Amino acid sequence: MRFGQSSQSFVRVGSARPICHTLPTVEPGRGAQRWRYQRGETPEEIFEDSPSIGLADIYATIAYYLRHTEDVERHLREYEEAADRLPAKLEALYPTAGLREELLRRIEEKRRVEEGE
Repeated sequence: MRFGQSSQSFVRVGSARPICHTLPTVEPGRGAQRWRYQRGETPEEIFEDSPSIGLADIYATIAYYLRHTEDVERHLREYEEAADRLPAKLEALYPTAGLREELLRRIEEKRRVEEGE
């Protein structure tokens, strides 16, 4: 197992997901992302749900987090803030206002052409 720094400044376990995204899970509600081991799950329990990660990698990830808590927590906050901004960014790039009505109008128009109206 090796840790590597990606071009986006994420530390990765091998070529896997960024290290700080390996063990968290998203629970219901905004801002509820928490590390599974902080909720009391053992590395073995986490491994049962994520066998592709590897038990030793799970232990290494927890050790990395404990040594770099501030950096990892800052990254998770930034990641969540970026995720919160994404819907508005996508709406600006690909506006959906009136899209449903336009699609229904096109469907009706196509139906009329096919029926020869």
